Amino acid sequence: MIKTYIVTWNNVVSGLDDIANQIDNYEVINSDAPEKDGWHNLGLIWYYNQFKYAIDHFINNTQDETFCFITGDISSDHFSDIYAKAQLLLSDDNVWLYSPHLSNEPWTKNVCFIENYSNNSYISCQTEGIFFFMKRELAMKMKGFMTSLYNYLDLYSMKSGWGVDYVWCTIAKINNKLALRDDEYFVHHPQGSSYDHSVAKNEMSMVLGHFLQTLSNTNIQNALDNIEYINSKQNI
Repeated sequence: MIKTYIVTWNNVVSGLDDIANQIDNYEVINSDAPEKDGWHNLGLIWYYNQFKYAIDHFINNTQDETFCFITGDISSDHFSDIYAKAQLLLSDDNVWLYSPHLSNEPWTKNVCFIENYSNNSYISCQTEGIFFFMKRELAMKMKGFMTSLYNYLDLYSMKSGWGVDYVWCTIAKINNKLALRDDEYFVHHPQGSSYDHSVAKNEMSMVLGHFLQTLSNTNIQNALDNIEYINSKQNI
């Protein structure tokens, strides 16, 4: 079963019902909206801590096989179809990640395509962190990494979230597992961001630097090669 974590905040809380009414088995992480019973009311936190909280809760409090993470500023009329497709594609033991495409994201098909897979999906070098599905095996590895990262960096002062998607895609790659993207369904995501991209690049550098420190010697070069590959595709 899929367990979903929807992050909401004051500027997007009005669209939460549109997402929640289309899916089942979800938790709401409230990051700045008025508090509500039944939500995880965490105060003003940013992506690194939102994701860490969600992945910790998923591993510690559920037995579900698939973790889904949604930032509450997306919209779609096809959530039920996307969830059905996620279940289908993730039933393959070789697949650890799946994400539909979104508007206004850097990881378009011409950037992240590797090869065709099945059911109008393809193997990708990147998933983006806005709306994605992750197998429990990978979620367990990400929980360990995020705990280590939390102890290494002041995540509460970091606003972007950049680099975490590089980490989970690279962990999948070095474990010979696949990340898939979708050609069939498209999700709207508004343009723009609320943080400084030059600062975000520095945050990503710190995140990836620590990630490399957590790896065994046999995996460091494979991880470096994959990170370099993702960067080279983004810069086309």
